[in-house]
Amino acid sequence: MRFLFYSLLLIGSPLFTFAQMTPLEKAETYYNADKYRQAIRLLTQLVKNSPTNHEAWLLLAASYWYGNNELTKAEQAFKQALRVAPKVQAVYARYGDFLTSNQRLADAQKLYEEGIKSMPDNADLYYYLGINLDKQQVYQSALNAFSKAIELNKAKASYYFQRAFIYDQLQATNKALKDFDRVIELRPNAFGYITRGRFRLKAKNYQGALADYTKAEELDSVAHKGAVEECKGAIEWDYYEAYEKWDDKDLAKALGYLRKALKWARSPERIARYKQWIAQDEKELLEREQAAKDAIINKKLLTEAEIFRQRGIALIKAKKYQEAAYVLEKGLMVLIKSAELAIHPLYNKIYQLRKDCLAAVEEAKKKN
Repeated sequence: MRFLFYSLLLIGSPLFTFAQMTPLEKAETYYNADKYRQAIRLLTQLVKNSPTNHEAWLLLAASYWYGNNELTKAEQAFKQALRVAPKVQAVYARYGDFLTSNQRLADAQKLYEEGIKSMPDNADLYYYLGINLDKQQVYQSALNAFSKAIELNKAKASYYFQRAFIYDQLQATNKALKDFDRVIELRPNAFGYITRGRFRLKAKNYQGALADYTKAEELDSVAHKGAVEECKGAIEWDYYEAYEKWDDKDLAKALGYLRKALKWARSPERIARYKQWIAQDEKELLEREQAAKDAIINKKLLTEAEIFRQRGIALIKAKKYQEAAYVLEKGLMVLIKSAELAIHPLYNKIYQLRKDCLAAVEEAKKKN
């Protein structure tokens, strides 16, 4: 991130001419106009004459960095600023940004920790450290850093904002939402509402999310134009994904999600598609429910028929063929109550036993 440098004198007296400016103010003017060579020339002389001027060292470092990408010279200047002003927060902020931008996260972490040792009550240094640890994906340590920053200064919305994202990384969504409530209290702007709304969407708090998206669009209808429709679309999509997830596992549950998706749908095409799927799924669900009922009935009938078969077998062993045939016929009558069981293997077994019994009865009649 490129820093702009503004001296208090320039802000307070905008009518100052260039000739009336101090060397540092002139260098700032050159730097802000992207005239880095002129800035470096002035600043080099300034730090030679005033070697303890940390603002000059910081501006020189930034001029080397952004102007010619002379990283070695830039870092030397940052180190000089740190040496002459070890208890100035801006030194750690800008030097740390330099290290972070050049992917030297471990060095930046060490710098912030050194700053904390020098200024243990400086909340911003803990905040910088938290951001650094977040970039390194050391989330628990980042959480500790942001929590310490909040402990030192409970009035900074940015502290709660960053900690909320860490809570999210740690799967602590409710704690993240509490931090966003505090963000809204401290800084009730459109960005805060839209961000909390996204967290509420993630937590499936759809009405809360819709309220936040609505408020964001009210506060900034340009930046967040269509936010309400976006939220409704996200809710619809959530329900549709839930439908897809459960469609093959629990059709009744999936159908419930699909009906909810229909309530949030805005596109005529999707509304028509959802209605078609609902009709198909309702029909299939009824068929499944009937099949389940039939299965229970069939199981009961099979059990009853098997009892008749076993009785018939016992009578056959006792050579009571006429009685056996009568009992087995009852078993067949039980099975034909269901079209499905009429072609069940048990039906053929009982039928054959009964046939054999009747043949045995006829054979006995002939012998007599």
